[in-house]
Amino acid sequence: MDEKILNDAGLTLSQSKIYLYLLKNGLSPAKVIASKTNTGRPLTYKVLRELRLLGLVEERNDIRKISLFSPSHPERLKQIIHRRKTTLDEACKSFDSLYGG
Repeated sequence: MDEKILNDAGLTLSQSKIYLYLLKNGLSPAKVIASKTNTGRPLTYKVLRELRLLGLVEERNDIRKISLFSPSHPERLKQIIHRRKTTLDEACKSFDSLYGG
C-alpha cells in the first residue's frame, strides 16, 4: 500500500504516513511513531486519535501504562472507501434530482 492510495481514500498526509508506519512496523508507542515518521508528538497523538475514530488504529496499554498503537486490518480501509463512495453517489443523485442533471 502507498500514500497515494491512502490520500485518495480521504486520509490526510499525516494520517497516511502514520498508518503506513504502523502497517509496516506493527505495535508501537506514540513516541516511536513520532520519531520514525518525523511528526511532532502532539500532532502524532492527534492523528492517532483521528485514526482510532476511523477504526484504522487500535490502542492498548501495556503493564507500564504506555499506550501502544497497532493498525487495523487494511480491509477496514476498504470499508471506509466504500462508505464514502456510497455517500458521494447519494449526494450526486440528490444534486441531479434538484438541478436536473
